[in-house]
Amino acid sequence: MKIEFSCKMKAFLVVCIFSHLKCGLGSKLISPAVKPRIQTTEKVYQIKVGGEVKLECSVQNLGSMVLMWKQGPRVITAGEMMVRRDTRLRLEGTDLIISKLETADSGQYDCEIEGDSDQLITVSHRLDILIPPQISSEPADGRVVVKKGSSVTIKCLTSGNPRPTVSWSKVNEKDVVGHGEVMELREVSRHHEGVYECVASNGVGEKAVSQIQLKVLYSPEVRAEEGEVNTGVGHQAILVCQVHASPEAEVTWYRNTMLLENDNRMYREKIGSKHTLTIHQVREEEFTSYHCKASNSLGHHSVKITISGKPGAPIVSPLVEVVGGGNYRVAWNTHSYASVEQYRLLYRKAPSSSPTGHSFAWTSVIIPGPRHTRIEDDNNKRAGFLLTGLEVQVDFQLQLQARNSFGWGKVSEQFNFRTNKEESLPVEDARKGSLLYRLNSGPSAFSSSCFYLLWLLPLLLATCN
Repeated sequence: MKIEFSCKMKAFLVVCIFSHLKCGLGSKLISPAVKPRIQTTEKVYQIKVGGEVKLECSVQNLGSMVLMWKQGPRVITAGEMMVRRDTRLRLEGTDLIISKLETADSGQYDCEIEGDSDQLITVSHRLDILIPPQISSEPADGRVVVKKGSSVTIKCLTSGNPRPTVSWSKVNEKDVVGHGEVMELREVSRHHEGVYECVASNGVGEKAVSQIQLKVLYSPEVRAEEGEVNTGVGHQAILVCQVHASPEAEVTWYRNTMLLENDNRMYREKIGSKHTLTIHQVREEEFTSYHCKASNSLGHHSVKITISGKPGAPIVSPLVEVVGGGNYRVAWNTHSYASVEQYRLLYRKAPSSSPTGHSFAWTSVIIPGPRHTRIEDDNNKRAGFLLTGLEVQVDFQLQLQARNSFGWGKVSEQFNFRTNKEESLPVEDARKGSLLYRLNSGPSAFSSSCFYLLWLLPLLLATCN
């Protein structure tokens, strides 16, 4: 078969053959060079110390060019060759893996391609090694001694990445008392003494804790638990004072100016900061002043305690017995070893009862003790008194004082009450009346119900039929 080609077809065939031959000779002759490219973007890696990291470097069209990994100016790898002799380093494709990370591994890592041109193809990563907090007290033994009234600085130094934050608290107390590595305490008192705990945290691993024990040196501080101890002839008296001192103080007891020693009727005791002087079978001449004195190398301090045979302050009972019609019955207990001879009752209208806020004068009533006192035991006396002719529906204030053969005792705390308009039964009578009402009304109510049901029953039966 003979095939004839037109002029255009011949030209087309020549171009195709030429193109085919040229492609066979090499693509560089007919197509532009394809440049390598790093597809990975810059990253910041934050890994705990001792961990492992994979630094990524995804490359396209690398061809015969060389890829290098660097840490700063130092070359780690070149192509597939490990330049740095470190068994913790290895390549996974074009990614760099570092295991068992150390603090020195922190820094910038560059993935570079050495090309034909002067233009550098690279991506940089930042590696931060996260280090749990560490803390140490200064001084190293954790003991600081300071005098009362001065200022002191206590320190806890930290390390870690990120930089740890520090908070301060006292052991066995919840409140945070400071922040930062350094805490300053000004005008130190004995209340500052104790163990301070500094806690460092940075979100990596466990918190770090250290302690500093602060000791404050100060002269004795003495306080009496009770300034007056009430007792009776032949009874016991216990005198107590609280002593705080650093260095520890020596405590002595005096009756007026006479130094007291332990004997068959008298002994001293110490439990912690509590110092006690106990006197058995007190004599009347021992109703006087005593001193609890504490001394150390920085000074001394004392406090006075009085043994008295006077009555204690009466305690008003809040229970109301009879209220109403301008009358009010008040009851109270008094601690007195000797018989109570008199009571002084003071009362007045409360200032708030007046629109102008006027303060009213106290009215004093002297009450014979024997007539109004009921002895509940050897020492407690119960008494009562009925106030009459009071304004109704008005607020009043009341105070009491007792006297025995040794004199007037302390005044009671203020007691407030309000008068009612109507009479009411005593509490016990009201309870009995309520119970009697329930007992009487119960059967009556039941009988009425039964009568109603008996009347209704025939109608119900008729309906059923």
